[in-house]
Amino acid sequence: MSGSDAGIQVRFTSGEPPPFAALAHLIVRYMDPDNWMAAEIRANGSVRLVKCLDGRETNVASDTYTPAGTVNVRIKASGTTYTLWVDGTQEISTTDGDIPWGTVALSGRSPKFSNVKVGYDNNSDGDIADAGDDLVLSETFAATAFTLNADHSDGNNDAWCRAGNLIDDGQLRYT
Repeated sequence: MSGSDAGIQVRFTSGEPPPFAALAHLIVRYMDPDNWMAAEIRANGSVRLVKCLDGRETNVASDTYTPAGTVNVRIKASGTTYTLWVDGTQEISTTDGDIPWGTVALSGRSPKFSNVKVGYDNNSDGDIADAGDDLVLSETFAATAFTLNADHSDGNNDAWCRAGNLIDDGQLRYT
């Protein structure tokens, strides 16, 4: 999905206990490795809107949420407005015009993602899963949810969907 209006909603579970608690990036506008906008959520209760512009990462807005083992996270980008929810509570709403478009991606440090949906909430009811919404991707990872362990310290190259449709070819892609 590419464009100026997009949304991502996921179920995020921390893969590690503190002090090495997981963090997840829901990248809603990815132009290239040096230019992107993302929601960053940490298992310790920190949530931020993070921008990387010309290779420099900065905090656009931040807040906190009540940590839980698993939370539902959603970010919506519409024009220059970014809105971020955790478990249905709006945590961040701000504007920034530096990253006007881009694709979507997920990344992080030992997160577990499930119930991933990418699209746009046309009827503004708080999700992107209705018939009236533009749902581009819906991946539950049912029984195949796994931790992306980027440093492969567990000895496994576990950056793929065990259902076989998400492959790691240097960049994770659906086939």
